[in-house]
Amino acid sequence: MMVITYFSLEEDHAELICGNCAKKDLRKQQRMAGGRRDVSRFTGECVLVLALTRRLSSFFDIIFILTPIKPVQALLGGCRTLFAVQALGVDGYEKQRERTVQQFAGMTDKFREKMKEFSTTGSKNMIFTEDLKNMVHMIEDNPEDMALVLQMMKRFNQQNRHLRFGNFVFGPVVMRMYHFLNQPTQALQAFKDPELEGFFDQLATYQVLCDLLYNNAMYQEVIDVFEIVKSKQVQGTKYPRNVLVIVFASCYKLNTVQSYEYALSLLQQMKTVGALPVRRLVTYAAGLAVNQNAPNIALEILSLSGVSNYVTIRNLKLLSLSELGRPEDCLPILRTSIEVDNPTGEKRSTVCSDVLEKVAQAVAKANNKEVTVEFEKITKALKETGQISENLKSILDADISAPDADRRFPQGQQRQSMQRSFRIGQSLDLRPRRNPLYERERQSIRSD
Repeated sequence: MMVITYFSLEEDHAELICGNCAKKDLRKQQRMAGGRRDVSRFTGECVLVLALTRRLSSFFDIIFILTPIKPVQALLGGCRTLFAVQALGVDGYEKQRERTVQQFAGMTDKFREKMKEFSTTGSKNMIFTEDLKNMVHMIEDNPEDMALVLQMMKRFNQQNRHLRFGNFVFGPVVMRMYHFLNQPTQALQAFKDPELEGFFDQLATYQVLCDLLYNNAMYQEVIDVFEIVKSKQVQGTKYPRNVLVIVFASCYKLNTVQSYEYALSLLQQMKTVGALPVRRLVTYAAGLAVNQNAPNIALEILSLSGVSNYVTIRNLKLLSLSELGRPEDCLPILRTSIEVDNPTGEKRSTVCSDVLEKVAQAVAKANNKEVTVEFEKITKALKETGQISENLKSILDADISAPDADRRFPQGQQRQSMQRSFRIGQSLDLRPRRNPLYERERQSIRSD
């Protein structure tokens, strides 16, 4: 679900208004910072105006109309993304970019000329960490800046390593830069450049790059990048889970015999080394198997997931059983979806409309009166309780706001948050830490 994010102060609230048809977001009262607004209800002809109300006193308000006004389609973009920008850290890059532009206000052209001089082949000047950081965060979407950043990265990477004492990791930051500018070809070129060997060897970098390629429908390139990642085995893993999700999503989008065979082979390799697939990966693999007329294989793949009652898992099971001509096995799954003891309607199990239609076709083909009567009762109950949702494809294409949690992880064992690796840079404090008791004793000895 695509949303617009805005930030409000403690005493402020905001609302989205359509300038053409005066449609309003009914949930306008939002006191929490970083509120989210769903714009899927607005049509392509609607024009959005963000009205920010600042309560200056108890007597009057002031309305600020923010411009420029853009059509909804421009705000939503041309394609569905797989990972949300927050999960990739692109929002953090954007904030740092704004700060850098403000810091260099009126001096950007002079700084660019200086960096061009320093990055030439015969120059004896060095490209320092701060130089590259600033240029990465002030780059504009033009060929000159793209070429300059690439040359600076090469120069920085080729400098004597013993002269670089900084521990800032540039790989994820640069990939977020390419992601922000939507430059998949440039990002792939930099990733494969032999002069930048080791520059992009971080799991977060791989994820951002693959997501960028996926968003631009470069599905085969995603698979090619993963083969490189697998051969490098960075941080002791050949199968980084978030990258694997994008790889299987790409195989699902390609929907060819070759991509299907590749996905099955990859699943077998993961099983051999004991790498457990996350739920989103399983759904893409099973969906691909169904599309390739292999519902029996899809059911076996779905058994890998430890979350059998999740919406995508449940609907893919129904779809696979329907394709196999086993509508009677669909009835228990549908029956458990009906929650008669939940009058509030919160967290109901839903059935996709297109999946329910497939089950209905299988029931009609089976020509079993008992199954037909039971299915009609369940269908009626699902309609009355509003448990028939959108089609399965839209759910599979929904973006991922945060990394999937592996529910089979041992209870009590804490998982390291992926967001720690999504910071703008990974600056680690490597200074030795002394015991406070030792410091006090050391000071007392000095005083004596």
